[in-house]
Amino acid sequence: MRPATSVQGAVLGSSFVLKVTFDLAAGAVCFEWSQTTAPEPIAKLSLVPVDQKARFFNTVLNLVDKDLTIIDACNDWPASIRALVKRIRNLHPLIADELQIGLLSHTDLGMAKAGRWLPLKIPSDIDSWKWLEREISQFAKLCESSFAAGQTSSDVGRVCLYLLACALLEIAPSVPESSKKLNRNASLYDLSVTFDEGNGFAEFAWADPSLNSTVAIGRVRCTGREQVTWELERDGEIKSTVSSREDAIIRAAFNQWIHAFPTALQTFKGFTVSLTVKSANPVRKQIPPFGSAGLIHSWIHRNLVNMIDEQRLRFSSTEPRVGGFDILGQSELENYEHRLVKQRKKREAEEAQRRETLAQLAEQRRQRELKKEEAIRLEKVRRAMEAASKVKTQISNAKIKGKERAPLPPVPIHFETPALSIQETAFPISDLNGYFLRERAALWWVSNQSDDLLCLSYCRVERLEYQIRTALRVLGPLRGRALLSDEVGLGKTIESGLVIKELFTRGMVKRFLVLTVPSLVDQWQEELSDKFGLETVTTNDATVRGDAQQFWNENTGIVASLHTLKQPAHLEIARKIQWDILVVDEAHYLRNRESQAWQAVNALPRQFLLLLTATPVQNSLEELYNLVTLLQPGQLPTPKEFRARFIDPKRPRQPREPEELRRLLGQVMIRNTRANSGIQLPPRRAETIFFEPDEAERLFWKTWEDEFRASLAKFNPSQSSLWGRLLLQTAASSPAAWRAALEKFPDAKTARAWHDQSPLESSWRRKAELILPLTRGDGGVVI
Repeated sequence: MRPATSVQGAVLGSSFVLKVTFDLAAGAVCFEWSQTTAPEPIAKLSLVPVDQKARFFNTVLNLVDKDLTIIDACNDWPASIRALVKRIRNLHPLIADELQIGLLSHTDLGMAKAGRWLPLKIPSDIDSWKWLEREISQFAKLCESSFAAGQTSSDVGRVCLYLLACALLEIAPSVPESSKKLNRNASLYDLSVTFDEGNGFAEFAWADPSLNSTVAIGRVRCTGREQVTWELERDGEIKSTVSSREDAIIRAAFNQWIHAFPTALQTFKGFTVSLTVKSANPVRKQIPPFGSAGLIHSWIHRNLVNMIDEQRLRFSSTEPRVGGFDILGQSELENYEHRLVKQRKKREAEEAQRRETLAQLAEQRRQRELKKEEAIRLEKVRRAMEAASKVKTQISNAKIKGKERAPLPPVPIHFETPALSIQETAFPISDLNGYFLRERAALWWVSNQSDDLLCLSYCRVERLEYQIRTALRVLGPLRGRALLSDEVGLGKTIESGLVIKELFTRGMVKRFLVLTVPSLVDQWQEELSDKFGLETVTTNDATVRGDAQQFWNENTGIVASLHTLKQPAHLEIARKIQWDILVVDEAHYLRNRESQAWQAVNALPRQFLLLLTATPVQNSLEELYNLVTLLQPGQLPTPKEFRARFIDPKRPRQPREPEELRRLLGQVMIRNTRANSGIQLPPRRAETIFFEPDEAERLFWKTWEDEFRASLAKFNPSQSSLWGRLLLQTAASSPAAWRAALEKFPDAKTARAWHDQSPLESSWRRKAELILPLTRGDGGVVI
């Protein structure tokens, strides 16, 4: 990015405030930087659309200084927009990295009044820069499909920003008069698009309104499993081209037709022809008006892709692919084919590795079964020899005593070992019939195993029935993947420790990883060591800072902070390790699929997974959906179907079909309550102890409050809010915390005076002396 001259004059080390405005009248996204000490802006930039007539996109967003020249640009691809927003973010240091984002309309639009800057509300669960990046991407996509003959960049920017503003304000858009005039230009064609579902083709018909005649007809149909044919009839000549069915190639071919025949928005007509059960004749249905070129193009593109995907199933999977497409350039096709070949080779290598691993596991299992059978046979022989030796000794003793007995008749001994049977459930399955047979065999094998926990004799825990029942259910029907959401205090840590210890006892796991918040890392290490005899290392150890590679690779039991795992250097190492079992405590931090925590946990290879949280749902049922997706992808329907079927927008925490949702969650989730656990917790008694400060401390805090308010009035709103919260919180904590915060206060002179005048040591000593009498009661005490 080349900064403008006005930007270069900024004072180094200063803090700035960035104001972002969606200006509907200008058709641009405006950026204004100003210093905290002066309200006048020091730099102004605008993000405006420009039609570049590129192959895969029509729009380039140019970032310009109104007084100078273009300084940067991006296309409508997400990576390009993300890079541009990052460059804008690094242009000037902002206070607390916060933005002021608003909307400026030249007409009344819902809550937005003409000429008034309306601040936009950003969701609390998303970063303001991420939100701005998403909205700019939507703006670019609208501009990408809105350029038509006779339209300028300003016209397109105003129309697209109007549609974006309607979406942000949640109001229905209406077609502006300027768009109607532009779309009625005499140089534009009338377009009619028909999707015939019965015959499997799409027909485009362009007509010249001045001549009242059809100038061109285009047809698109799927002619092979990986082949799409495009026919264009114009002036009595039919031109036919062939392409693949990839989404980007279909969009490129469709854009070529749109550029060749600019169409009017208001005269567009869309039709669908479909067959019904009640009538043998096809039914022709017209689509309602869209009101936006971007919506029209999206509707056409979506229906083209759906039609091609449905028709390609009629062709054999062994049909060769058609090459030589003349819709895209040859170099682009070669690059695309090269990527496909690399992806196919990668999948083949992964499949070969998987089969080799399965074969090794099967061979190891077979060897264990052979050793077990051999040990049983040798034990039987040993017992038989001991019995024969005992009988022989008794006979010798009887002879010595002079009591002759008749010799015993010979007893033939014959040992027969049962035929060795190996359960080959680890071998690859080639067809569906083999899958069902092996699934039934696995169920039979599991049903014959012991229903007891083998690890209980090695654990130092109180044997509570509901905890043992939970561990058995996780190991049995849930197959080692479960969401443990017991109420607070019922021992989710004990339940997960039983599962880990039982899997170790049975020899089913060798490496495990526990993820939790930083404050609970040492507590988890102590619980696993004292109660279950599982020795672990933690991310609080010095080794993780010295050699991260050795820490993750050489330790079989690790308790790690979730915040440490999210760091790129640690995540890159941890994701290459095959973890036998992964436990995530405080799993409600994974409720957002877009968060780094969710992405990091999802990237870890694991065989078994336990998620622990007492509050799986805090704001919406969609948070529960994201947790279940980590455990069993596909257990619940698609996000769109889940929201439509189970989530009520007015009450997002109450399901629409509770019984059906409870049935689906019962296959992955366990929740014990105090009512069904059968345990009796001690009574809880809350008491508030009031403390009256002495006269010196009371006068100091009263004087400090007045001076503190006067100091905050000199700051800008964001800085005032930040320091107001910080100093009040630390003042309620301890004198040491309050004085440490004063060292960073912007007004150093005033902060030093407060520090020297504060009589807090005697007050803190009096408070500490009140703690000891409170601890002399019966039971535990929480202060």
